[in-house]
Amino acid sequence: MTMTPYRRKWRYLIALSLLLFVMLAGNQLQDKYFKLGKNLEIFADALKELNAYYVDEIDLDAVVKTGLDAMLYSLDPYTTFLPEEDLESLKTFSTGEYGGIGAVIGGRKEKAIVIMLYKDCPAHQGGLRIGDEISQINGEDMIGSPIKHVSSLLKGMPGTSVQLSVVRHTAEKPLALTLTREKIILKNVPYYGQVQKDIGYIRLANFTTHAADEVQAALESLRESDIQKLILDLRG
Repeated sequence: MTMTPYRRKWRYLIALSLLLFVMLAGNQLQDKYFKLGKNLEIFADALKELNAYYVDEIDLDAVVKTGLDAMLYSLDPYTTFLPEEDLESLKTFSTGEYGGIGAVIGGRKEKAIVIMLYKDCPAHQGGLRIGDEISQINGEDMIGSPIKHVSSLLKGMPGTSVQLSVVRHTAEKPLALTLTREKIILKNVPYYGQVQKDIGYIRLANFTTHAADEVQAALESLRESDIQKLILDLRG
């Protein structure tokens, strides 16, 4: 079939339009990357000038972190920067799983105190008790250390070991414990039951992936007991 001049004209126009669109999109992308590179260069130059000529010595990590936080907050309150060292905490928060010994540590007068143990986890099976003070981890003194640092030392790859020196009020000298880390799975619903015959109780401690499933299972179990009211404990 022979192509008419009319059809040929429209094909040329369509091809030309597509070519112009691609060229404009390419120019816009190139302009965007140019602006990005220019602003990164300005930021780097300002940081170099501060580091070289500011009246006091500055903490470069803190200054950059402040700049990142301010930049993201200008977009919305929910977009945040997460440092690499906090990735493990994010994984624990979102999945309820981590490699560790299964103990919750709290600060008491600059001391790292065991405030909760998970049943059948390495800490519980290895002889650690609630109220024990962890004075050393792998030979490092823990007195005065931030609890976040203490917790990070207790966590690690499942199968690896950690050595603890533990002060117990009923023992004359510190106890030496060697615990092997395991994969710890935190329960979103650590407890549920009846506070009265017709009143059920569910403790929801975490909001990880399977939180809804655990609450539903607890609720269905309580319904079999003909409860009429429910306490959903969200404290903490």
